[in-house]
Amino acid sequence: MSPPRIMFDDGSRIMEAAAASNEDDAAHQSSSSSERGNISTEVYYEIDRVAKEVVEKLDWSTNTSRGRLLLASNTTESNVNDEDGFLCRVALQFPDELLADASEVSWLMEHAIMSAYKSKLLSQQDATAVISTSMNNHLQQYPLIFILGDTTYGSCCPDEVSANHLNANVIVHYGYACLAPTESIPVVYSFGASNNNWEECVDLVSREIDNKRKQEEECVDKALDEKLSLTDDDADSKKKTKLLLLYEVKYHHCIEDLKLALEQSGKMDVVLGTVPKQQLSVSRNELSQGRGSVSNCCGGGESGATDCCNDGKTTTDCGKTNCSSDDATKNDCNEGDCCMPAQLSEQKERFYIPRTIGGLEIPNDLKLSEYTMLYIGDDIDIDSINSNSRTRLLHILLRCQAPDGTQSLWSYSPLNSHLSTDILDSPLSPTNDTVVSSALSRTLRRRYFLIQKAKLATTIAILIGSTSTSYLFRRMMARTRRRIQSTGRTAYTFAVGKLASASSKLANFAEIDCFVLIACGE
Repeated sequence: MSPPRIMFDDGSRIMEAAAASNEDDAAHQSSSSSERGNISTEVYYEIDRVAKEVVEKLDWSTNTSRGRLLLASNTTESNVNDEDGFLCRVALQFPDELLADASEVSWLMEHAIMSAYKSKLLSQQDATAVISTSMNNHLQQYPLIFILGDTTYGSCCPDEVSANHLNANVIVHYGYACLAPTESIPVVYSFGASNNNWEECVDLVSREIDNKRKQEEECVDKALDEKLSLTDDDADSKKKTKLLLLYEVKYHHCIEDLKLALEQSGKMDVVLGTVPKQQLSVSRNELSQGRGSVSNCCGGGESGATDCCNDGKTTTDCGKTNCSSDDATKNDCNEGDCCMPAQLSEQKERFYIPRTIGGLEIPNDLKLSEYTMLYIGDDIDIDSINSNSRTRLLHILLRCQAPDGTQSLWSYSPLNSHLSTDILDSPLSPTNDTVVSSALSRTLRRRYFLIQKAKLATTIAILIGSTSTSYLFRRMMARTRRRIQSTGRTAYTFAVGKLASASSKLANFAEIDCFVLIACGE
C-alpha cells in the first residue's frame, strides 16, 4: 500500500471557484438584459403602476390599523397598534431569467410603495390640517419587501404557499404568467413593458379588411342590395368587421392602445381578451369550521338528517364517507359541499368560472362565429418546448378552430411587423417549414391516443402540479377522484414537485397505469 499523499492548497481552487461564480453571474445578467433589452428598470418593471396597484389591493378595512387611520377624522387621535411594525408585506416573485434584477427592483419598489401608500393615506386628509401623531408614527414605518426566486412548480404560477410563510399581503408576479386563480393573497402582474408602435399593425389590418370587403362586394348581387331597406345603423354595423383580440401577456401593458387604434379606424368592432379578475372563493379554513346549520346536498335538512354531519365527523370526513358518488352526481355537488355552512353556500354560488380562451377572459354572450380572431404574438411554434406562449396559443387555436369557433384566424408579430391572415398555413418558425395546422393535427392525434390509453387503466395516479389552493383547484381534484372511483378504479394522489425532476421518482411506481396531471393551463 502506498503512503498517503498530502495535497497543499495554494489558493488556486478558491480563485477558480470565484471565477466560475463570476461567469455565472455575468450569464444571468446577460440573460436578464436580453429580456428587457435597453429599456430602463423603472419602465420595464412598471414600478409606479405596480406600486399603486399593490397599495390598492391592501386590506383597508377597519380591521387593520391603516384602515382605521384612513377613516379617522383630521383631529381625532386614534390608538393604532401595528401587528408587526411594517407598513405592509409584499412578495416579489421573479422567474430565473429576471433574478439578476431582483435586488434593484426591490429597492425601487420599496420607495414607490411608500410614496403611493402615503398618498393613499393622506388622500382623505384636509390639506391644511395637521397630521395626527398616530398617523405620523405609522408613516415612519417601511414596507417589508422579500423576493421569491424558486418555486415548487413552474414560475408561471403565483407561489401562494411561499408568500404565506412570511404573511405577505400582496404578491407581485414578474415575467410570463399562466394567470391561474389565487384565493388567499391578491396578485399584481407585471409582464414587462416595451416600446411598441401599433401604426403598422393598424395599417396592415385595415388594408386586409378593405381587400376582403372588395372581394365580398364583387360577389354580391346589386339587385339584392336595392331591395334591402337598411337603416344607417344597420348599414354601419354591416360594414364593420368584428375582431376578437387575443395576445401574448408580454403585450398586456399596451394592448389597450392597439384596441383603441383599431376602433378609431372606423372599420372594426374590437372585443379584447382580458386578464381574469380575482374572485373571493370558499377557503379551506372556513369549510373546516362549518358545523351546525348546513346547506347539505345529500337530502337532509338543516341539521343533517342523513347522517351527513353527525358527531365525530369533520367536514372532510363527511364529504368522503357519507356523500356517495351517486348522491354527489345526482345532486351535482362535490366532496365537502354537504357540510358547507349556509352563508358559505351563498358565497360559493356567487363564485363563477369565467369564460376564457388561452387564459384570457371574454364575454359570456360572445358569439365566436361572428368574429375574426387576431392574435398578437411573436412565437407561433406550438411544438417548441422552450416557448412560454406555446400552450396559450395551442389552447386558442383548439378553441377557435372548433365548429363553433371564429370565422378566421389572423396573427400579427410586432417583432417582425408581419400580418398573417391564415395562421394555420403559417410555418412554425423561420427554421421550421412545418405549418401550424400539421403540428396541431399531430397534437390532437396524440391527445386521442392518450385518452384511449387512459380508458384501459385500472390504477390511476393524480399528480398535483400547482401550488394553488383555490376553490376551483380543490373542486377539480375532488371531481377527478370521484369520477375515477365511481368506475371501480383505484386512485392515488401524488405531490412530487416539478415533473422534470420527478420523472425518476414516478418510475418507481410500476403499478400505476396512468398519471393525470392537474395543474395550471400552461
